[in-house]
This record gives sequence, C-alpha cells and structure tokens, in this order.
Amino acid sequence: MAVLKRLSPGTEALYAYWVERFRRYLDGRPATLEAGEAFLASLEASGLKPNTLGIAARALRHLGLPVPAPSVEMGEPKYYSVEQVRALIEAAPSLLEWTVLVVTFATACRISEVLDLEVPDLELEQGVATVTRKGGRRERVALGRQGTEALREWLAQRRSRSKRVFMDYTYHDLYTRLRTLAKGVGI
Repeated sequence: MAVLKRLSPGTEALYAYWVERFRRYLDGRPATLEAGEAFLASLEASGLKPNTLGIAARALRHLGLPVPAPSVEMGEPKYYSVEQVRALIEAAPSLLEWTVLVVTFATACRISEVLDLEVPDLELEQGVATVTRKGGRRERVALGRQGTEALREWLAQRRSRSKRVFMDYTYHDLYTRLRTLAKGVGI
C-alpha cells in the first residue's frame, strides 16, 4: 500500500479545486487516464500556463491517475544587492517590519518560516533558532549577530504572552506592507 504524502491545508484546498473541476469536466463519465489527459489538454488549449497545468496534474495524480505533468517553468531568481537590502531594512516603518526583515535576511529563511517562530524555538545565547521548513521539517539556523540583536529588541518591546514570537501575524498580514515598502525604496 502506497503511503500518501501529507499535504498542507493550502495544497489540499488547491487540489480539491482541481479535482472538482475535473469532476465537472467528466460530467458523469468514468475517471480514466485518457479522461485526465484530455482534461489537461483542454486546460492547456484554454491558455493556462504550464505551472498551473502542473498543479492540476498533481491533483489528478493525488486521485490515482498517473497523468504526465508538463515541465514547470522556473524563472530566473531575483537577487537583491547589499545596498537594496540595507535600504529596505532602513526604511522599515515599525519594529515589527524591521525585525522580520533583519531576521529573514540574516537567516535566509522564508518570511513565513520567520513568522512561525515560537519563543521556545529561539536559542539567543547560542545565536540560533529552530525553524519549521515546508513539509514540517525542523531545522536549526544561525541568526547571526544582527538577527539575534533584532529578536532581543523585538522580544523586549512586544506586549504579548503569545508563544509565537510575532504573535498572530501571518505572511498575508505582512505581504502588502513589505511589498509597498520595497516599491518605496525602488525594489
């Protein structure tokens, strides 16, 4: 018996969306490999990008249909110069944004990984934190001097007993704020 990989709630919702679209496409016909391939071909003909087709194909695979997935187009990563990073951090309008940016760049973690930190995850005397990576894997990362100092300052100023370092802030809470901040400094 094959063990299915656990999915995040967001991935489950995304797969459910594509499975439902496939069921509507079938309109009562059986879910066969040929039907899955025809469904993906119809999505491609409608102009969907390969990345979106890949998600739909993975959703069908999760159903047990071994449909081939298109190759995913990976764009060139965007790198920021030291000057751009410094300008972004210096322009942070509050201690929250400043701390998140400093820790994110100091650790090379995703913003969501930084925001999910809990107080017990921090070992500030050693200058490390344990982050939860995609898929639930836990990993220790170096905070560096700047990241450690930023977290000490944040923890001294915050007025919460929450076990989460950044309380209930989520990626979605900060995305617009950080995007606006980046545009303001020309990134």
